[in-house]
This record gives sequence, C-alpha cells and structure tokens, in this order.
Amino acid sequence: MNTKIVIGGPKGSGKSTLITSIFSYLLSSQVETSIHEIDVFSDTHDCLLGKKDWSQRKKVPTLVGATEETKKQVDEIVNERVSRFYLDRSDIVLGDLPGCLKYPIKKMAEHGDYAIVVGKHNEEIPSDWIRFFNDLGIEIICKIASVKGCLSESLWEPDISISGLDRSILVNREIEILAETIVRSHISFKSRLPL
Repeated sequence: MNTKIVIGGPKGSGKSTLITSIFSYLLSSQVETSIHEIDVFSDTHDCLLGKKDWSQRKKVPTLVGATEETKKQVDEIVNERVSRFYLDRSDIVLGDLPGCLKYPIKKMAEHGDYAIVVGKHNEEIPSDWIRFFNDLGIEIICKIASVKGCLSESLWEPDISISGLDRSILVNREIEILAETIVRSHISFKSRLPL
C-alpha cells in the first residue's frame, strides 16, 4: 500500500521547491517516489527538475471572471490530475496543491493520507490551511516555515524552518529530516492497514 502526501500553504511560500527537493532526495535514497503537480494554476515542477526552461513555464489563468468554457477546461485538467495522483502506485506519492483555498482545492486534496503545511516565517501561521486539512481528516505530519531573505524570528512555531525555497532544488539537513519524517509516516500508515 502506498502513502499519498499533499503539500499546502499560501501562494509563494515555496511549496513547489520544497516538494521537488523532497522528491529528488527520496529518489536519490532509492525510495520509490512520484510527484504530481495537482496545482492546475501553475507549471513549475518540470522547470525545477531541469526538464524544461523557466521561459517555457505555463501559467493557467485564474478562475476569477473566467468564462464557462475556461472553467470547464480547468475542471477537466483538475479531474485528470487528481485521477493520476489517486491511481499512482508508487510507495510515496507527493502532491503539490495550489496556494489558495478555493474551488477545486477540496477535490485536489481529498485523496491525501498526510499533509505538510508550508507558511512564510514572517507572516502569521497558515491556520486556514491547518483547519482545511483537519476538516478533511488529513493528518498534518509537519509544519514548515519558509524563510526568505534574512533569518529573523518566525511569527509562529514551525516544526522546521527552511531557507532557500526559491526555485532551486535544495539538499540540506532540513530536507533530509523531512524526507525521513515522510518515510516514517509511510511505514506507520502501512502498519495500520489490515492484512
């Protein structure tokens, strides 16, 4: 049985960089891992993984003021990405959510077994994301403060503070600790399942 982990937090908090760094670390550690960009409003993973140049990055328009046709197209993309995330049979499946708690976020997150919440260290704790995952019954395994610029005291108590989540894959002790937490959660999840 596999473990699905979704990552959520405000826009620009470093979610894509973090999840891509975790993915790269787990792969290099020989853990069968996959990554899904469930966020239909951005196209970042391939750029971070060096599969395409940043100039080729696509940005899907927001749904604010969108036509019914655009909304239908976004719904189709959401359904396809959620389906791929749900059907993936890798041991650990990572899903990157959009940075806002609006439709269709619940549909995007509901197949997660665990969640990671990322917030900016110089802003208030992302309590809306914590409440969102709690309401869905998805256990939060780690709260991360993304430190940008000079390290200053965080406005909230994260489990881990990570600096450098700015569009390049990280390899550092914090990523190792987080990857180890994910692997332990996967083992724990498998052990709770009936045989």
